[in-house]
Amino acid sequence: MSAILVGIVLLILGCIQFADTAHNMESCVSSTTGTVTYVSTSHRMRGGTDDRATVSYNVDNIEYSISISTTNHRFSKGDMIKIKYNPDSPSDSYCPDYTSNASPFVFFILSIIMLVIGISSAVKLHL
Repeated sequence: MSAILVGIVLLILGCIQFADTAHNMESCVSSTTGTVTYVSTSHRMRGGTDDRATVSYNVDNIEYSISISTTNHRFSKGDMIKIKYNPDSPSDSYCPDYTSNASPFVFFILSIIMLVIGISSAVKLHL
């Protein structure tokens, strides 16, 4: 039963992430360039690093910032990053070069696996 619950939660998370990605692609149609103003690096227990960067960008003389993270790119303070933003709400933004379009699908695949495990276990119990 817990596998079914985990599968449902993963499915919901996948749907939320998919909707967020679709919203960004639909509403964030203007582009600008931002500057990396802060970088932090953390080391993963199984090797590799995770980089998190704060990127500041300016729209109509108002400063905004966005936080991005990646495991496959090293940021340096001063790096220039492409930003896509919503012209009606410039704080609504994302970095198209550092998004993971695969993550909603990972949630969907994991949810299907967990649901299959949970449902097959439930069917075996009732037979």
